[in-house]
Amino acid sequence: MSLVRLDNISKYYLGEAVLDGVSFRVEAGERIGLIGRNGSGKSTLFRIITGEVTPDGGTVERARRLRMASLAQLPRFDGETTVMDIALEAFAEVRAMEQELARLGEAMARHEPGAVEAYARLEHEFEARGGWDYPNRIRRTLSGLGFRDTEFSLPFRVLSGGQRTRLMLALVLLREADLLLLDEPENHLDMDAREWLEDYLQECGQAVVIISHDRRMLDAVAHRIVEIERGRLWEFSGNYAYYLAQKALIREQQQKAWERQEAYIRKQDVFIERFRYQNTKARQVQSTTCAL
Repeated sequence: MSLVRLDNISKYYLGEAVLDGVSFRVEAGERIGLIGRNGSGKSTLFRIITGEVTPDGGTVERARRLRMASLAQLPRFDGETTVMDIALEAFAEVRAMEQELARLGEAMARHEPGAVEAYARLEHEFEARGGWDYPNRIRRTLSGLGFRDTEFSLPFRVLSGGQRTRLMLALVLLREADLLLLDEPENHLDMDAREWLEDYLQECGQAVVIISHDRRMLDAVAHRIVEIERGRLWEFSGNYAYYLAQKALIREQQQKAWERQEAYIRKQDVFIERFRYQNTKARQVQSTTCAL
C-alpha cells in the first residue's frame, strides 16, 4: 500500500526548477535512501511530503490517517524540561490511557457499573500500543543514541548541540508513525550509536526515507536508492553498493555509445572530404552532411 504518492511534481525557486516533473512513492515498510548533491532538492522533497511546502505543479496523495514523524515537525521545549520528560512526549496518548486505567481500577474497587468492561477494552488497546513496555523502550532508545542514565534528568537548556540533535532523533524514533523522514540522522552519532540506529531501522517495520551521506548507513538500511540530479529522480533497486555498481554500468554504456557515435562521425567526415567535389556523389554528400 502506498503511504505517499507524488505525481509529476515541479517546484521552482527564483525561476529555476529544483524538482522538474518528478514522481515518487513510498510503500508501507519500505526503506528508501534519498541522495544527491547539496541543494539538489532533497529537503524540498521532504517538505512536500509533509505538506510544509506546496509544489508548483503535480499532485500529492497521502494515505488516509497517515502518521509521519520528522525532525521538522517536532515541537519546541521549555529549557527546564528534562531529557526523560521530552522523550515521554512521544507517548502522551499512551500515558493518558495509563492514567485512565488507574482511574478505572479504582472504579472497579468501588464496584462501579461498567468499570470492568471499560477497563478490559482500554487495557487491550493500551497493550496493543506498547503501553506496558514504553518506559523500557525510552531507555533503550536514549541509551542506544549515546545518553547515559545519569543524563536522563538533565534539563534541555544545558544540553550541547549534539545532545539536542540526538534527543530530537530519539523523539522521532519513539513516536507512533507509519513513515519516518530522517535527514542525515547520523550527525553527532558515534560509531556505536550509528550501529544501533542501523539495527533499529532494519527491525522497526516502519517505512523510512533517509537522507544520508553515510555509505555504510545506506548499505545497511536502504532497499531502494533514489537520486536527485538536475531536478529529476533516478531510482535504483537495492542498497548503495548496488546503486554504485549500476551507475558505473550506466556510465560505461554511455561512454561506449559516445565512442561509437564519434567513430561514426569521423567516418562520415572522411567520406564528405573525399567526395565533396565529385558531381556523381554530390547528393549523397549533401545528405550525409545534413544528417551530421
